[in-house]
Amino acid sequence: MEVVLAFIYDFSGDVLVAQRPQGKSYGGLWEFPGGKIEDGETPEQATVRELAEELDILVVPTTVHPSYEFVNDKGSNIRFFPVTCEWSGGRIALNEHQSAAFVPIDDVESWSLAPPDYDALKYLQRSKQLKDFTYLRIEHYSGHPEVRDAADILVDHVASGKRFLKDRPGWIKAARKLIASLWMREGDMFRFGTNKNYFSAGKRQQVWLTKKTLALFNAMVELEWVVKTYDAIPPKYSKKPQGGVTAIYSRRKTFTDLMVSLTEDDIEVDNEVALVELRDSEGVLLPLPANYLTSDSYLRTTDVLQRHFNLLINNNISKDGSSSSSSKLDNRLLKYQRKWTGTTGIGGRFYSAFVNLPKEERLAITINGQTVGSWDFSQLHPTLLLLLEHGVGYEPNMFSTSDIYSMPEYPHIPRSGHKAFINTIFNAKSKDAAARSIATARTWYDLFEDCWVVETYKKNERRDGEPVWPEKPLTAAKRYIDDFLFRHPAFQNVAYQGLWGDLQLLDSSIMEEAIDRCTQQVIPVLPVHDELVCPVGSKADVQHILVDSFHAVTQGKFSSHTPKMTWSE
Repeated sequence: MEVVLAFIYDFSGDVLVAQRPQGKSYGGLWEFPGGKIEDGETPEQATVRELAEELDILVVPTTVHPSYEFVNDKGSNIRFFPVTCEWSGGRIALNEHQSAAFVPIDDVESWSLAPPDYDALKYLQRSKQLKDFTYLRIEHYSGHPEVRDAADILVDHVASGKRFLKDRPGWIKAARKLIASLWMREGDMFRFGTNKNYFSAGKRQQVWLTKKTLALFNAMVELEWVVKTYDAIPPKYSKKPQGGVTAIYSRRKTFTDLMVSLTEDDIEVDNEVALVELRDSEGVLLPLPANYLTSDSYLRTTDVLQRHFNLLINNNISKDGSSSSSSKLDNRLLKYQRKWTGTTGIGGRFYSAFVNLPKEERLAITINGQTVGSWDFSQLHPTLLLLLEHGVGYEPNMFSTSDIYSMPEYPHIPRSGHKAFINTIFNAKSKDAAARSIATARTWYDLFEDCWVVETYKKNERRDGEPVWPEKPLTAAKRYIDDFLFRHPAFQNVAYQGLWGDLQLLDSSIMEEAIDRCTQQVIPVLPVHDELVCPVGSKADVQHILVDSFHAVTQGKFSSHTPKMTWSE
């Protein structure tokens, strides 16, 4: 027998479940509505018919998920077809059920589902890919009359639920930022991420969303300017081994209709977004120390980043080489921050939304009509360690290879895995700590980046993919460490020194110097950690700038050493 199960959502994104009648199989338990597929019917046709018969509602099937088999309490083998539907009309009537309710997706599992429906719930939770959506970041501002009018509506709605509203000008300002940032979205779908680098529960007031902005956004939902649904989080991005569910949002026509004459020329990048951030080890935003705010380091960084941003927005940086406003890269992708961890002397790398794009997208842009390429320092951290420990040209090991991240003894591990493990050896504070970290590694093929990914995890975290060390992982990890240091004994004295912060400070200082020099020479570049994306016509100039910046930051101590770099197009 073949049966369909329907996923039907209400306005808020909750999913419909119905309670089976007493006296039938699994009586009193809850299920996704559906029923038997008749001879000659497709799953879509059966879904439409069954929902009309059972609940008096009209639906439009959109996705038929992979089927699965289940043996019921009578021993019968049944094949189930989960089907995602859009509600198109009708009001629920309980023709065959005791009750029906719309339930948040992450609560469904607690509603005493009938046993066959638990497998269907997995399809519901994993129905979409995380990469289909982007994050909403409050980075824009506008004083356009239509934005001001929309802000008034929004603030009035918030005020209607309060006895009084303090600081109305502050609320209006926050509303204009939210509206402008939402209007600037490239796509209609977006989310508030749980990643601490974007948003996180309990910390959103410290990151991008203030309490005012969050209240205003909830008012947008109530006004139906945006609609809330739910999306699956793949296991590799979730704290739960089976994956999870998160809210996603989309703009509605009611929102865009309020701003029919608004254009990109009326939108400004919010200059209040800090050019420098300091966070603790958990990702919580900290105030910058007073002595740092008056230091030459801070003044130089903010000056370099502001001039760099001004240069970028005054060049045509495009997704497809055209000069149209729809093709131009959003300014929010181009605004860089320097981010410190723990203290202003640890880390300090430069980040922007551009950094998070897949490499193929980064290299697909054009700058003033030119194609781009990138210069990338090769094995920069290991090179710096060798130079600092031994000086130029010291690598006394007959087993050494030109690629530090090559371990031929382990052909089943991709280079990305070796890079993760070897950097762990450098940065851990002890051999045991390095081994524990390496032992947790899991590997998978990332379709988003089109490459193999290997990552290590803390404590009880798990992700999708296969364990790198399925048997005796701790023993295998220690053996790996020993093999690496046997192959590269020059690193014996610098292993387990916890030097990641110092190394990132060096590489970020090199990049700051390079950004400054490129800006002075009016060469628009986009940094990606220790890599610079630049127009192909500036290839030679940017290479020289990177080499000179390396020697400037290391104060000429390694003047006879030429850092290795690779060029990609």
